[in-house]
Amino acid sequence: MVSNNTVAGICGLATVLQVALLEIAFPYVISGPRLTGSSSLGSLLATYSNPALVGTFWPAGVFILFVLFVLGIYLALRDAAASAGMSIFLLAAVAVAFMEVPVLLTRTALQWTLVSITAQHGVVADNSTRIALEVSGVVVYRIYDVLYNSLLYWIEGGYVLLLGLVILRTRVFAHLLGWFSLIVGVYQFFNTLGIPLGIPDALVLVGNSLLILWTLLVSISLLRLRDRSAGFSRRV
Repeated sequence: MVSNNTVAGICGLATVLQVALLEIAFPYVISGPRLTGSSSLGSLLATYSNPALVGTFWPAGVFILFVLFVLGIYLALRDAAASAGMSIFLLAAVAVAFMEVPVLLTRTALQWTLVSITAQHGVVADNSTRIALEVSGVVVYRIYDVLYNSLLYWIEGGYVLLLGLVILRTRVFAHLLGWFSLIVGVYQFFNTLGIPLGIPDALVLVGNSLLILWTLLVSISLLRLRDRSAGFSRRV
């Protein structure tokens, strides 16, 4: 029978693959580098002018993989967290992590709206309608920008930091993973300053890469935890 740790580990790896391909690689190939807060209206329209982008949006519905991944972490740490008096931190981490799901779905809806607005802008002839679409596109993008490039970083930093504290106290996973979690969490908080302070996009991408690496390492840790458990059962 497949263990909870194995399922969660596989879901974590699938989440890494989804982010790397559908949120980074494919959109880059289709529309080029991602937009920044200072991007012009022309860049906005050019980025979302390709209907093929929609193909990278619909898989957001597989957020269930992320949910199973988080639940697997909870089950792996639950008993040890209770013994270490860290249950409230673990529950808080899970609650904050689940807040990411509606934010991601809303982000996808906003991007889909931008593709629709851009498509209409390309065929409409009336100048006042074009202006209205341009204004709508800018407003929708600003909401998307704040949601994705600010609020989401608070959520990600929150649950990674909380899990890091639990990992350090429970020793279920490698101790270094706990310290790495704290670094990743703090860096995500730093990324929230990207919009108000105009932090270079390259520095923001470092934080995104660290989060992907963290997800990969936790997934591998869950799979190794399953292997150790199986080995112990055989020896017994």
